[in-house]
Amino acid sequence: MCLGFIFSNFTPIQYTQYNTGIIGLVVSFLISLFSSLGRDSALITTVAGFIMAVLYTLCAGLLTFDNGPATYVGNHYFSAWAGFFISFAVFGSVLKEFLGVGNAAAAATPASENAGGEDVEMDNI
Repeated sequence: MCLGFIFSNFTPIQYTQYNTGIIGLVVSFLISLFSSLGRDSALITTVAGFIMAVLYTLCAGLLTFDNGPATYVGNHYFSAWAGFFISFAVFGSVLKEFLGVGNAAAAATPASENAGGEDVEMDNI
């Protein structure tokens, strides 16, 4: 009841902006806590990466378009878009790890095994 009174003057866009910020903080805190306790898994990290990518998509859209507070180019504008691109880079990385895509086994082999004159790609060094 008290929260309804406090937030009664907000528009739906302001609700969404605050909710994405709060959810992002909670997800970041939880994944940091799981990681520091050693209880993180590839599934938890992938789900958290997906949630953050979705939240930063909403964040960049709501903040930088139409009547958002970051419509003019400045620190707020650049940080919204940087977070958007970084969140998708992180999500792509953890998704590849979760699905086992890529040449992780070749990357784990020592370089001395490939010293026999074979061409080695930069991804495998």
